Amino acid sequence: MAIHESSRGFLLSLILLTAFVPAQASSDDRHEVVVIGASVSAGYMDMDMTVDRADGVSNRTVRLDLPLKKVWDRELARVRNFSSMMMFQDPDRLGQQQIDMAKKVSADVVVAVDYLFWFCYGGSPRGRMEKLERGLKTLEALECPMVVGDIPDMHGAEARILRPSMIPDVDTLAAMNARVRAWVKKREGVVLFPLAAFASDIKKGKQVVQYDEKKTLLLPKNFTLQSDLLHTTRFGVTILAHRVVEALPTILGPRHALVPSDFTLKKLIEALGIEEDLPPDKAPVPVPVPQ
Repeated sequence: MAIHESSRGFLLSLILLTAFVPAQASSDDRHEVVVIGASVSAGYMDMDMTVDRADGVSNRTVRLDLPLKKVWDRELARVRNFSSMMMFQDPDRLGQQQIDMAKKVSADVVVAVDYLFWFCYGGSPRGRMEKLERGLKTLEALECPMVVGDIPDMHGAEARILRPSMIPDVDTLAAMNARVRAWVKKREGVVLFPLAAFASDIKKGKQVVQYDEKKTLLLPKNFTLQSDLLHTTRFGVTILAHRVVEALPTILGPRHALVPSDFTLKKLIEALGIEEDLPPDKAPVPVPVPQ
């Protein structure tokens, strides 16, 4: 969702090498699942390790497409990621670029969990609602099923990553989310991903995940956020992916090929080989929140 100055050169080089590679239209019968969005979807990692993690959680993360690729066989689905870590610089241009690429590959499903974030954060407070409307307008160009995230309240994030002046006030956030919900409600084939509630539960220590058919985990406060208290960890991205897949029956129907049977968070974690990221069997230790 933002970028740290010390890593700007590295990220720019990485983007030049890997981001926005011209996409070729699909020539086979595989389903095209496309991720669009900002730095959570793009796999931003907090490289400033000055914040000690009392809970021992690593800042390691992954792009959102990585756990999604573990959900389906390659013969069934191709998962592409057109999200951008640089979305904060120019959401209108970079957002439109992502939309154009999703259209070019004839996306069957678009995952836009954090796509609207920078249409709401940053810039002048007076222009944020208008910018949100522009973001929603770009999504209207897509005629495929979509999972669209609402706007999280990221007050408390590290100022070195997200300055307080870049964060909408709570009333504006409420208005923005009311608008996003109304927009989703009017569109068949679009489902709301409750990113605002997801982030709120993380920060309050109320994040509950269904691990498998029998086990539920109550995660420690901020457990699935990196040290910047803004971007998700590898475990957090995996939970996002799991909940995206859980939302698919709403827009695709329960018998669609992309709706897996017997699908659990445990199986996804095992497929990724990240069992070490599970919470320790001890009392939760909160991450220190910057003052």
